[in-house]
Amino acid sequence: VLLSSGDDTGVTVNGTDLDVDPSAYNDLADGESAVIVYTYDVSDGTVTTPTTATITITGTNDAPTVGAVTGGSTEDAAAFSVDLLGNSSDPDSSDTLVVSNVLLSSGDSTGVTVNGTDLDVDPSAYNDLADGESAVIVYTYDVSDGTVTTPTTATIQISRHNDAPTAGSGTVRSADAAAARGRHF
Repeated sequence: VLLSSGDDTGVTVNGTDLDVDPSAYNDLADGESAVIVYTYDVSDGTVTTPTTATITITGTNDAPTVGAVTGGSTEDAAAFSVDLLGNSSDPDSSDTLVVSNVLLSSGDSTGVTVNGTDLDVDPSAYNDLADGESAVIVYTYDVSDGTVTTPTTATIQISRHNDAPTAGSGTVRSADAAAARGRHF
């Protein structure tokens, strides 16, 4: 028994049988197929006849695997992006995942811009947070492989970075200075 053509990843020659594990072809999308051809000889002891065995595995759509994404920083950090497809994949190798219906679920989106499959975040927009305070922004959205759509979420947390106080320079006028000399502090 010899492999003539195709990908035999999921086929095991077992004596006179070809054992097929269809899960080895899980990357086939709906409508795609894998054709595996083996050649072998059949003999009755007197006459030997060459023949073939053809195995066809037909793909079906597998739903994308989708997971929530998170991102975070302090309000003084540089801008960053959250990839909405960062925790999503599809076993069907020819499928392209798309993001749709990106909606703010909760929080202040002042520093967030939806940019295709990314959320672009400008943490400086949250510079007014008090010490120990955080802004949590949650978006809901859908991920689709063109056949199956799965909802998920993106959560961004911007935390307060304790900003040091700033002191400005001041001037003392002479009348104020004279009045201040007579005071005890």
